[in-house]
Formats: sequence, C-alpha cells, structure tokens
Amino acid sequence: MANSSILDAPAGAHCSAIRTTEPPFRLCAKCRLTRYCSRGWLKADYKIHKKICSQNAAAREHMNNPPRHLSKLVKKPYHKLRDRAWLHDRPRQDVYRMLIDAYRLRMDDEWRSSGQADPKSIYCEGVDSGHDGFHTFIMQADIADVANGSAKLMPHDWNVTDVIECVTQYSMKKEAWSSLSQKINEDYVYEHYRSYSLGQQLRIFA
Repeated sequence: MANSSILDAPAGAHCSAIRTTEPPFRLCAKCRLTRYCSRGWLKADYKIHKKICSQNAAAREHMNNPPRHLSKLVKKPYHKLRDRAWLHDRPRQDVYRMLIDAYRLRMDDEWRSSGQADPKSIYCEGVDSGHDGFHTFIMQADIADVANGSAKLMPHDWNVTDVIECVTQYSMKKEAWSSLSQKINEDYVYEHYRSYSLGQQLRIFA
C-alpha cells in the first residue's frame, strides 16, 4: 500500500473514510487526491480506495503533464470517456490520431493476451497494413453511435469525408507515427506522448 503525507487541508476538506473535517489530513501518496484523517483510516479504507486510486493518479498525471503531439489538452478525460464524449471538441487531426492509436493498441493487447491476431491486422501473417481492420473499427463505432442515439462516440459533425481522410490518407503515411503498417504497444504510446494516462484512455475507448 502507498504511504501518505501530512498536509494542511483547504476549507471544506474531509476524511474520505469517516467524513470528519478535523485536520490534519494525510494524502494518499499514489494519487495525492484522496484525504484521510489518520494513517489508520487510510489503511482501513484501502480496499475501497484502490479501485479508483490508479484512475485518480492517471487523471492527476494527465492534468500536470499534457500529452505531447496533441494540439489540444482535453480536460477531465475520464469523465468524457464515461459520457461517450472523449473525441468531442478535439481538432480533427487529434481525432484521427486517437482513433488510429486506439485501434493499434487494441490489436496489440489482443495479440498479447490471447496469442490470436485479427485476420485484418498486421499481427496476422501476410498482412502488411491494418487499413481494412481499422476501417472495420471505425464502422463499428459508427454503428454503435446509431444504436445509442444522441450519446455518440464520434464528434457530432463526423461524416464520410472524415472517414475517408482518416482511413485512406492520414493513416497511410508509412513513415509517420500514425501509420497502420506499424505496430505499437503501451511503451511506444508513452514514449511518443509522454503520458501514462493516455494509454489507459485509449484502451477504455477501444
């Protein structure tokens, strides 16, 4: 279990275990967001807190260290993932990057976890581009949007022109980061974007 640090709490702060407002408080050393009135209550609450601790830590890291190579910082990305709005209000180039990387990371995760490759992915012998598999991935997102009505995964003004641009042009540049001829994994994502939380967000979206 992570250690804790003592701090002066802002007005209105309370212990996450027993809701007391009596300072001093200790911060969880990993996420540095959740407060406790004593180390004993921190330990007692750990089984509950650990369920959200990693997500809190990733959100804090995202807030303090915006990902490189993206044009715009998205605030509260995990709230947006929950609300199916993670791709909304992003510049188009960022939307393309996130879609491509969500697909490529999913293909890598499936290969590593099961040893089986999607027949349209570059993990399958004889396939040198994930173009067809990525196109299917985007179509599945479009189908999910139709089924869910107003709660759309894709930007509200997403259209067939965007699909063509993303699938047939942006992702086909073989030497570029977003090439569908190149494999990625979580370490590559971190090295490129310098953000641990972005890999987690890509997985949740995919």
